[in-house]
Amino acid sequence: MRRYQGGERGAFEALVALLGPALHRFFLHGFPDPGLADDLYQETWMKVHAARHTHRPGEPVLPWIYGIARHVSADARRRHARHRRRVEASAAVVHTLGPEGGTARPADAEARTESAQLLSRALAELPPQQREALILLKIEGLSVAEAARAAGVSEGALKVRAHRAYARVRAFVEAAGGGPRGEGTS
Repeated sequence: MRRYQGGERGAFEALVALLGPALHRFFLHGFPDPGLADDLYQETWMKVHAARHTHRPGEPVLPWIYGIARHVSADARRRHARHRRRVEASAAVVHTLGPEGGTARPADAEARTESAQLLSRALAELPPQQREALILLKIEGLSVAEAARAAGVSEGALKVRAHRAYARVRAFVEAAGGGPRGEGTS
């Protein structure tokens, strides 16, 4: 690791040859999909390269690399959870955006598909800033603070964008016959 930090030619390859098999097994045991395990293994080595200056000489290298690998693994699990939430949110747009907790979820696959298509059409009709706010909050599952940072605006501005997006999507859904009518939604 010291040679690698010093920029010695071939030091990275030697590090990968020495520690790579253990690191690869770590991902193979943690993820059933070998392709995903390979991707995370590669991502870890890229992060090791980017963070090599943070390793303290004299400290064991393997625990330091495993720390990076654990973070990569946790990030992958969070991405998977966000993806699953996006799919569920798309399938339940009427429920998610309805007034006071919304209407009932579509019971069958055909209704869920129709809801997902309705959501796609409603999102396409939104101005880009409102679409971004709705996606960050309701589909990506970010907190208001996280979404505001991602959008580069204040929390208040993001809340206004999201509120306007909800109102427009609700109106679109109602106009399309997919939501409650005459219940005073705004």
